[in-house]
Amino acid sequence: MPLLPQTTQKRQQLLIYMLVVVIVATAVVLYFGFFSAPTLPEEGAGVAGISAEVVKIGAVVERIRTLILVLDDPSFKNLKVHGDLPVKPDRTGRLNPFMPY
Repeated sequence: MPLLPQTTQKRQQLLIYMLVVVIVATAVVLYFGFFSAPTLPEEGAGVAGISAEVVKIGAVVERIRTLILVLDDPSFKNLKVHGDLPVKPDRTGRLNPFMPY
């Protein structure tokens, strides 16, 4: 049974509306998730009586702590170097790699 032209037209309109909704939702997520600037406290204002400089320093200290924790991880410490470093370049291959054997 072939689809009636009116049914096909309604289906296309529904798909167009769904496409518009998906595009708008994607734009909203991209704007608020990736492209918006992070909100930082203003210069004079502080968080719970703490100045903005102390908050920034605290964020840096916390990031350094997480990096140190990664370096102290046993799986990181168990890594081994295989081979000699630095690798010395040597001549390999043929002069003309496109020449048949």
